[in-house]
Amino acid sequence: MNVLLENTNNINGTYISESDGFESSITIIGSYWFATNKETNFGNILSSGSGLVDGNRIYDEYGLELGYISNSSVYLNIGGYQLTLDKE
Repeated sequence: MNVLLENTNNINGTYISESDGFESSITIIGSYWFATNKETNFGNILSSGSGLVDGNRIYDEYGLELGYISNSSVYLNIGGYQLTLDKE
């Protein structure tokens, strides 16, 4: 896989989704992202991850495409579940 580490639009920032006591967030800085899933009552982090951004495509640390960025939202497919996170 040939990944170009280049972003030409303003996608940097934090994107969040909250539902049923859980918060998912992804922060994009340049060609990299970092994400967490946590429960909102006590703030315990349930999972986290990081990877690369190429254009508007989001890849995990192994190079598998997880989703994309469009219209100030991130659309991810994680474990068969579609998740939409909106920019703060």
